[in-house]
Amino acid sequence: MYILKSALCLAIFFVFYKALLENTSLHSFKRFYLLLSVVISFSIPFITFTTYREIEPTAALQLLEPEASAVALETQFNYLGMALWIIYVAGAMFFLLKFIGNLGNMISKIRRNPKQRSRNIFYVLLNETIVPHTFFSYIFFNRQNFKSGSIPQEVIEHERTHARERHSLDILLIEICLIVFWFNPLFHFVKKAIKLNHEFLADRSVLKTGTDTTVYQKTLLAYSSNACSPQLAHSINYSLFKKRFTVMKTNTSRSAASLRTFLLIPLVLFVLYGFTDRQTIYTQPDELTTEVSVKTQAKKILLMVAGKQVSLNNKQVAPNEFATSLDKITAAWTDREIDSFKWDIFLDKADNGVLNALHLEYLKTRLAKINRNANWIPASRLNSAQTSATREEMKEYNRLAKKYNAMTDDNMNIKQKDLKRMEYIYHKMSPKQKTDAEPFPVNLPPPPPPPPAPENTEIPNPNPAPNAVGAPKPVKVVAGVNDGDLAVPPPPPPPPKPEPVLDHIIKMAKNGATFYYEGEKISSDRAIELIKANDQLNVQSSSSNSGKPVVKISTKPIKLN
Repeated sequence: MYILKSALCLAIFFVFYKALLENTSLHSFKRFYLLLSVVISFSIPFITFTTYREIEPTAALQLLEPEASAVALETQFNYLGMALWIIYVAGAMFFLLKFIGNLGNMISKIRRNPKQRSRNIFYVLLNETIVPHTFFSYIFFNRQNFKSGSIPQEVIEHERTHARERHSLDILLIEICLIVFWFNPLFHFVKKAIKLNHEFLADRSVLKTGTDTTVYQKTLLAYSSNACSPQLAHSINYSLFKKRFTVMKTNTSRSAASLRTFLLIPLVLFVLYGFTDRQTIYTQPDELTTEVSVKTQAKKILLMVAGKQVSLNNKQVAPNEFATSLDKITAAWTDREIDSFKWDIFLDKADNGVLNALHLEYLKTRLAKINRNANWIPASRLNSAQTSATREEMKEYNRLAKKYNAMTDDNMNIKQKDLKRMEYIYHKMSPKQKTDAEPFPVNLPPPPPPPPAPENTEIPNPNPAPNAVGAPKPVKVVAGVNDGDLAVPPPPPPPPKPEPVLDHIIKMAKNGATFYYEGEKISSDRAIELIKANDQLNVQSSSSNSGKPVVKISTKPIKLN
């Protein structure tokens, strides 16, 4: 569609040029018009006009899925597309090699032949019989004719104009376009129009020196030739004389020039309207947003993906900023609120590449780590590319793994950001990548499965009662209780008050304990924050093989082995 739109835009601009501009004397304006028409034709299909539309309250909660047949078609290999790409690349390579050959030929002639300098212009003198032609600041003449002075001054001034005004830049630009869009014949007509307009500019420059028009035309006829000239150069060409002679006598009035310029305005508006893209972004009404916020205390997130546009709580975000934006929304949420959170997702012709990018960003968030059961983008919309780490990520993981594997238990000092990064990359690895990668550091819990439960399953009493040693102490006589019978023991002392859970966690942190929450390793500061927020969480303390305490925290009952 892009190729078709850009080609139609260029065709419209070129038809306007041929009909209303080519035969006028507005040569400088025409030069910039032809160049800008090429640039604008490339740019207009990229322009997108966005409109916003409120969705019905019920629509915000539905998840639109493409039909199964459409998904199946997307997965089929496109042989026709592959064949067209092969043909396109072959054609582009052919025209590229041709362009390089022509450019090398011009540079070779400049280097191999003697040159004479006139200010900023160089005359390259060749032994063979040639038509005078120009390439940037170099003008090529026959050596014998130049030395004998038989080349008319009008011809020399004509070629000097091409060199001074850098007409070769325009030719190089259109030649590059011909390489990329070699299949579009319109560019060949545009190139011909650009070179013809360059001749108009050079003719006008010669006539401004006072040369008579009739004399100049006879000089061109006498000196012209039908011989071929280099594609990248400007030369006197007999086949263009009829139109050039007609335009030499044309003098476009100011009113006619203004009228033609004014007609460009509706032309540009028509092209903008007809060949730009339009998209609709669905937004949630303010009334619905207010109602949902009151009922759920702002614990809802509305995700909308329309085409390639992503909206999070009615604010447009870039796919690569999705994780950061999501973490900002959930920053003040407790773990319990995140665990009970449910998505509101609305997909409207969502681009699969955008969905894949969002999924990779989502895996980085706190929400994904805590709420593993949250309704997310269906797996049918995500391709298998997300199940493996990139080459750069594998290099980064191996570098960090080697660094920490080289440390001993005594000097092990792991940065929190490095640990999170390694766990994230490890989650993305395919089974083969995990086999080929450096082993996860021994002293860290290997992701994604949680570490095995320690053998000791009982929570030790932080204040154990001392074991009785030696002979029992004499029984103390208590008035009204055992003063009648010394053999009756006194009542047992009250049991020791259990240590508060928060104090126990703080004490374990000071002893260098390793903490886990729902199977995920966390810091001691994080463990203290969790207990402060909810002292009803289940806690299990035990010792590990290394002798350091291990503390597990969970919202669910902990099974003792």
